[in-house]
Amino acid sequence: MQHLIEDRNKVEIKIKLKSVSNSRGKYIVEWEIDKNCEFGAVQVDDQSGELLEAEETNC
Repeated sequence: MQHLIEDRNKVEIKIKLKSVSNSRGKYIVEWEIDKNCEFGAVQVDDQSGELLEAEETNC
């Protein structure tokens, strides 16, 4: 999430967190940016905090 926040907030765009869940040893965070029609998900290991996967899609 830090990557998203740092890059996006440079131009004052607000990221809306849609959901945060924990499943099979990882946190899954779904987000969207209405202004830019972007959305995605980030998966992070719930023990180490290591980024496992990141997805982003534009409309």
